[in-house]
Amino acid sequence: MEPIIKDNMRPKVGTAAVVMRHDRADRVPEVLLLRRATNNKLMPGVWCLPGGWMEGTDAGPVAAAIRELEEETGLTAESGRVLTAGHNFFQHPEDGEWSCITLYVVLRGWMASSKNRSNDNEPCIMEPEKADSVGWFPVDSLPPGSEQLVPRMLFEKFSFEEEEQNGRA
Repeated sequence: MEPIIKDNMRPKVGTAAVVMRHDRADRVPEVLLLRRATNNKLMPGVWCLPGGWMEGTDAGPVAAAIRELEEETGLTAESGRVLTAGHNFFQHPEDGEWSCITLYVVLRGWMASSKNRSNDNEPCIMEPEKADSVGWFPVDSLPPGSEQLVPRMLFEKFSFEEEEQNGRA
């Protein structure tokens, strides 16, 4: 009997670190994004949130998101919470179609880690083979092509005012 779900379609579970700031004069929140390296086989050049697969050593999705944030940007965070989840299907040039459940984790109390190369509490590229650029983008004008990996509804669910009232900003 053939399996109902083929191995490549069995969802993998990943986390995406939602790191935001709002210190600009117009108070429009900004989100931290990475641009996938042009030599990346899956969606090269696409802007996305820092993140990756949950590993067996991760204590949970928040720990996984903090680990991925540090590995990719040299930033770390004090805490976080799962904001929402999404389910995506991707076409990989070698592995065919596969499925991913992404847990979007809002991280709070972010700062440069001891691994950060920028020396100024700003993100930097830690894995140039995976990402070639990093930056802050206003949530109302994200880079073209980022729609699949940065769902706009994240910013509808997120409220700086609520985070500040609950001591989580």
